Amino acid sequence: MFSRRSALGSMTAATATTTFMKPLSASAAAPGSSENLYLLPRLDAVPGSISQPSYLAPWDPKTIYYPRWLFGQWNVTSTFTSVATPLKKYVPEGFLQQANAPSEDGGVGSTYNYALRFYSTLPDTFSNNARFMLGLGYPEDAIIADKAFNTKQTSDAFLGYTGAVASVEFDPRDAPLRQTVELSRLGPDMVPLPPRRIELYVNALKSEQPGGVEGDGKIFVTSELARQVLVAVRDVQVTDYEVINEYRLIAPGKIEGRQRSLLYLTPQDPNYFRAGNKAVTMYDYAFTMTRESPEADAPQGAVACVPTPKDVIQCL
Repeated sequence: MFSRRSALGSMTAATATTTFMKPLSASAAAPGSSENLYLLPRLDAVPGSISQPSYLAPWDPKTIYYPRWLFGQWNVTSTFTSVATPLKKYVPEGFLQQANAPSEDGGVGSTYNYALRFYSTLPDTFSNNARFMLGLGYPEDAIIADKAFNTKQTSDAFLGYTGAVASVEFDPRDAPLRQTVELSRLGPDMVPLPPRRIELYVNALKSEQPGGVEGDGKIFVTSELARQVLVAVRDVQVTDYEVINEYRLIAPGKIEGRQRSLLYLTPQDPNYFRAGNKAVTMYDYAFTMTRESPEADAPQGAVACVPTPKDVIQCL
């Protein structure tokens, strides 16, 4: 059985040139953010009241764009604070065992350390295409997560050892809703393991920035609903889960946040219709993020630098 630690760890970023980007105010809203708050209440909802979000429509955005203050490489410490099983009788046995595990084995109280990266890109939006085609000026950049890097970092942390993930394939332009994660053929004790692969499909995503340009814009909330397909030798396991993250900027380069991971049953589960599309298990985490300072050779005035997936160093 692929454990809760494994499932959630998979979800939930060399020589290079340097680019320097113009700073924006911290109050600038991320593209696609919403003032009709939907996600923040889900972080405070009582167990048993949260339903699975609807799938993306063909015209919906396929990428989450983050506020400028999340740019950079961050060192994260995350603590597993609580677990609730409002529909316990429908929860797969492996997830129940992990939820009741001691903290040293991934239960409540366990702590994880990893890095996250967020960098600048030129999004393929109607506005940018119009600017280019009509000569209306330079396209506007946006901040996105380095998903391949972030997935490897969080998966290694939750699986318990560096190198747990051999590789992550991700194409942000042609396949922004899919990742392929190859797990290592060696365990933490160097014992050989059979080949295993995880296919991740994002079926829903949403972001909101309470306050937006009208407020201080120092809170940003995201949600991704993913289907995880674990492919092993003569075994395929399918898991549906949603990860909600709340980021609160408390000082430049310092973030505190919450994460809620929700497990849903898949249509193949015999209890799927009995669960009524509700989350059967809910895991809560609290995390802190500290942004790494630029190297000594960074451009003068830079407050943050980050490598991109193409090995370009961006500085802000």
